[in-house]
Amino acid sequence: MLGPPYLIVISFFYPPVQEAESFLCAKVVHGLQEHFSMEIVALDDRNSHFFPHDSTLLSAFSNVTSSHSFTISRLPPPVRNHRLFRKLRGAWWRFVGDPFVTDPLFSGWGHRVSRYLRRRIPELKQKGRRVQLMTWSNPVIVHAVGASLVREFQLPWVAHLSDPWTDNPYSKIDKPWGQHLNRKAELAMLKEANAIVLTNDIALDRFTKKWDAQEQKIAQSKCQVIPHSYLPSLYNVDARIQLPTLPTDRFNLVHLGAFYGIRTPLPLLEAMSNLLARNELSEMILLHLVGMIDPTILQTIQTEYADLTSFLRIHESVSYLASLHLMKGADVLVAIDAPTEEPSPFLPSKLVDYWGSDCPIWGISTKEGVTDHFLRDTGHYFSEVRDVASIEHTLNHLSENTAPPRDPQDQYHNKQVVKRYKEIISG
Repeated sequence: MLGPPYLIVISFFYPPVQEAESFLCAKVVHGLQEHFSMEIVALDDRNSHFFPHDSTLLSAFSNVTSSHSFTISRLPPPVRNHRLFRKLRGAWWRFVGDPFVTDPLFSGWGHRVSRYLRRRIPELKQKGRRVQLMTWSNPVIVHAVGASLVREFQLPWVAHLSDPWTDNPYSKIDKPWGQHLNRKAELAMLKEANAIVLTNDIALDRFTKKWDAQEQKIAQSKCQVIPHSYLPSLYNVDARIQLPTLPTDRFNLVHLGAFYGIRTPLPLLEAMSNLLARNELSEMILLHLVGMIDPTILQTIQTEYADLTSFLRIHESVSYLASLHLMKGADVLVAIDAPTEEPSPFLPSKLVDYWGSDCPIWGISTKEGVTDHFLRDTGHYFSEVRDVASIEHTLNHLSENTAPPRDPQDQYHNKQVVKRYKEIISG
């Protein structure tokens, strides 16, 4: 007779790595620790330095009282982060046109994970453990690894997709070879996984409709929508960092996150400049842009919007925990998405963290996209990203009202999200 379940979670990113998927996975794992014995298999980046680290993250997610065992197995990347490897990796991207399963960093790490788990899983089974698998992307190499392990060991498997894979509108696979390999790997995930989790209805619709009729039936039977979550305890963690100052005599609009490519703050700045030219911009308004800004975008801000000097503050990036602290002090939190021709299939995890802060939110995005639906459902502000007049109108009608009250069974609360995952894993 098999013993209690043992859940193996493969996630390339995990604290202390300072990446969005690191926090997203850790929040779910934080709750699942109360229900399962677990092993996290993640990247060991301590000596490679591919990604930024925040040492406070591990302690923030460690306050769990559970009778179940919990361990983290960290496996290093295939090489250290040196200049030659970065050049070779860039050349590979250009040659293959694939930022996903054949990426040398991700695939090299994936091979190490496969070798490790091909030893580890038989050991656990010999001890009578009922091994179950969960893979968390990005990057999607974890699902390619998951499919191969499931075929070999017949494990129950839940695959989580934070972002679209072969239908990702921002990370396109340019070359036929890369398209073929990724399509094959994604189809393997569809067929082998017991359940596939996507974060919103638009992503689910896109994922389902891209397959043929038979595969669509498989997708409809396996796919579920579970959103990202916020964890209330994280907003009170000591971030041990100097936060940007939010003057108490101003109405502070705070945007947290990077700007690059077609995702820019320029629509909002244009609206502010227009209102200022008509003497309609309140002197109380102060916009804070916190995070990396592409040099080209920054130069445009400095040259074309110099008139907004007294209404704009630009701050360097802060840690994830510090960003949660900062949210609590804002009058309105701003989220700006890139303009897209079709409704965006991405649920920004930042929006969910905004929601958990109890601060009013203003989304500037594409109509009928995930951000629009989220803000409409939760009763916050929304403006169309291409409609400067709409942004001007909202800017003039922001108030110091408190955020809309949350439902006691709030679907974005970590407890509710973890409950959904537990049901899928246990089912």
